[in-house]
Order: sequence, then structure tokens, then C-alpha cells
Amino acid sequence: MKLLIIIPFLFALNSCTSHSATEEKKNTNIPPSDNHDQQVLGAVLNCLNDASAIACSLSAEGSITLGADGGSQSGHFELKSKRLESAKEPRRVDSLSMIVSGPFGITGAKFLGAPEEYQFYNAIEGEKYRGKPDPKTLQEITGMKGLTLESLSDVIYGLAPNGQLALGDTAVLRSISEFRHILYIHRAASQSTEAITLNGRLPANLTDKAKLSIMQYERWNHVISFESTTLPKPDITITYEGLFDKKGFPLPNFIKASSGSTTLEIEYTGANQNPKDLTVKIKMPK
Repeated sequence: MKLLIIIPFLFALNSCTSHSATEEKKNTNIPPSDNHDQQVLGAVLNCLNDASAIACSLSAEGSITLGADGGSQSGHFELKSKRLESAKEPRRVDSLSMIVSGPFGITGAKFLGAPEEYQFYNAIEGEKYRGKPDPKTLQEITGMKGLTLESLSDVIYGLAPNGQLALGDTAVLRSISEFRHILYIHRAASQSTEAITLNGRLPANLTDKAKLSIMQYERWNHVISFESTTLPKPDITITYEGLFDKKGFPLPNFIKASSGSTTLEIEYTGANQNPKDLTVKIKMPK
């Protein structure tokens, strides 16, 4: 039953990373400059950092569709995800519990993920799995190469994966129109390129904060030129549409991730952002 592939696929969008004990940090890798463009770039990066710092936890349900090899399977999901310990203590915890059900509300699978271990129960076949969520294993079951688990955890909250810059990274901001902008990033460690499409007006006064929303994230698993007029097809594309709610943090209504011939669509029908005292757990069969 292909529907069961959805659980580990979504795990890659919510789960842990080997850097799960790190804290969310403000970007400090902007080269010092008095240039106006550099200051605007700093405001945009700070906007992404601010959005990341308030997305702590999520309890939600909705519909999910996985497409591959010309076919597709849909189901209903219920999830609880804890991304940060709290806004005051922004330590990454990246844990998830999830139930996916098929037609007539029949449970198809249960999943529980944490940085140290995951458990997966195939209710249809009565099979149980557990182990450490290493990147190689998750790449095999998601088919999406190149994104770290921590950055994939960001996607379910409508955030830009890898929003912060690391040592050696470079970033350039291009404005397509007054309300459409693209942030290009070269990642030194992975020798990859990312593009984050943003909607909103840039601050006219550099003392003001940028107020932008993320529309699309693209990644190429190699270096491409920021100046290219025609770009190759990205290795992964993630689009965000609509706004479910702004309570706690802005949550998109619809998320679509594409890599090669594989697509994953998530549509929220109910969500509680940053619920108090959220516990991520699920009862697994012994």
C-alpha cells in the first residue's frame, strides 16, 4: 500500500538532525559594508531569522497526497511536532508523532520520531520498524537528495530551510518587482545553490524591519551562477500557498514539495500553532 510511504516521507519534513541540540542563531555572516544593498540583504535575512525563532510547535491535521511514477495516493494525517523547546529557549528538539489513515478512517500507519530514534508501525501488514534516523536512510525513503533533516523540519512550518548563513556562504538579493524578490545563497560546505522567493515590499527605511512571506524554495545540488538568465531545473522545489492562520506564527495552508518524479502535497484543515505544553507521543503496539 503506497499510502504507507507517506509516514517516513513526512518524517523527513518534521524530524530530527544531528544538529538537533543547537540553538536558532541570528545570522552574523553578512560581510561588513556600508553599501545600501548589503543593508537591505541584512534586513531580509533578519526577517527569515525572526520567523524561524517563533515557530516552536504545531498540532495539526489535514490531507496528504503522495505522487510517484505516474500514480498518487491520498490520506488523512494527524500530527504533533515540536521544533524548538520554546521561544525563550530556542533549542532544536525536532520531534514528531503522526498517524496516517486511509479510506473510512482506517489507520494505515503510526510514526514516532526523535533525534535519537524513530519507530514506525505498518498497521496494514502488522510490521514494526525502529532505528536511528540517519540521513542515508531518510534519503532512500524520501527520494529527496540534498536537504538536511533539520532544514526539512522547517518546511512543515512554512519556513525556508537553512535560513541562516554559515561560514563561507554567500548571498545576493535580486528584486523582480516591487513586491517580488529572490534571495540566492551559495552554500560553501555542500557546494550547492538555493533560491528563496519572497513576497512583500522591502523596507524603505533601513531602520525598519522587513515584512516578507516565503513563496518558494529551490535547491540545486551544485553551484550555479547568480547571474544566469536561464537556470536548470532544481533538484528540489517547495512551494507555499495561502495562509491558514497567523496565530503563534504564519502557517501556509498548502505545501508542495517536488523532487524528480516524486511530489508531496500537504493541506492543513486544522492547526494549533505553538500550543501550550505540547507532548509529542503516540501509543505503539508492543
